[in-house]
Amino acid sequence: MGIGDEARIKGLFQDNVCTRASKGKAKAKSSSFSYPIDLTSKKSVGSMLEVFFQSGVKDGLSMSFPLDEAATYSIELKDEKGKYRPIEEFSAGMLSKIYVAYFLDRTIQNEGSNTILLYDQPESNMEKEFLLRTLGDKLRELRKVHQIFVATHEPLLVVNADANEIILAANDKRVDEPNHVVYENRSFVGAHGKRDLVEGVARLIDGGTDAVKRRSGIYEGMTHR
Repeated sequence: MGIGDEARIKGLFQDNVCTRASKGKAKAKSSSFSYPIDLTSKKSVGSMLEVFFQSGVKDGLSMSFPLDEAATYSIELKDEKGKYRPIEEFSAGMLSKIYVAYFLDRTIQNEGSNTILLYDQPESNMEKEFLLRTLGDKLRELRKVHQIFVATHEPLLVVNADANEIILAANDKRVDEPNHVVYENRSFVGAHGKRDLVEGVARLIDGGTDAVKRRSGIYEGMTHR
């Protein structure tokens, strides 16, 4: 919220929000207006609320109807072309990308080195390429200065994010038995541990390292055609 914004907001409320208690009778006037507010700025939101309560509620405003019928709002985000669009037009995958870009690039990097990041299933709604090239790269860079805990079903992310401590969780539940979750600690530290872990990941993804090598040969042959 820049200089002069507060005065403009006050003008908006004076012209558009006018509900006053006068001699026991309520007078009301309403109309619509729009004003951009940066929801990520505490100062911006705080000033907006302060002006509202000073200009719109100071004489005892009361509402006997649902708030969602009294006011409407919309959230718009900037797309890859720099155009603002309603949030409803974005797919779940695109919203996930925006979240990653905002949260990891701005919030985490602006915090001190004692920040701890907890991320549950970051692979949701993301295609493999973005997951590996973007999210994996960001986590690999952030782990140099932050402690990061990630719960994921995507073994590719574990490898590409260069995790130095992995806990595998397996559910051995049978139909006639209660849940029995087994946890196994793995590590990239040391050649033996890294080799075993990569073999395990390859088995989960593509049937083992032999299958990965065969598939790699197929891809290589396709590129030379």
